[in-house]
Amino acid sequence: MSDATMYHDLSATERDTLLAAATATPSAGDRPNKADVFKQANQIAEWTVSRPTIYMAIDRLADAGLLRVSPIDDRAKGVTVSPTGVHVLHDAAERLQKAAGDDYSEGD
Repeated sequence: MSDATMYHDLSATERDTLLAAATATPSAGDRPNKADVFKQANQIAEWTVSRPTIYMAIDRLADAGLLRVSPIDDRAKGVTVSPTGVHVLHDAAERLQKAAGDDYSEGD
C-alpha cells in the first residue's frame, strides 16, 4: 500500500477490517482489541472470516499507517484507527454518498 492509499485500493478483508476497527466496541478498557475487531469484522462480512485472516489484515493496515496497534496488557493488543485511516474512511463515505446521489430515501 502506498502513502496515498484509497479505500478501493484495499482488499475486501482489509476494507471490512478497517471499518470494523472504526466501529468495534471495546470489550474492556478504552479501545477495542484485536479480538473485538475480529468479532465486528465477522458481523460486517457476508462470510465467516478466520481470526488469522483478520489479524493479518490488521497488521497490513498498521504497516500502511491506517491502524495503530499497541499493547493493552500481556496478551491483548489495542487497535485504533489512525488519522490517515480516518481520512481513507471519510473519502470512501464521500464517494459512496456522491454515487448514491445524496438521496438515501427508500421511497415516499
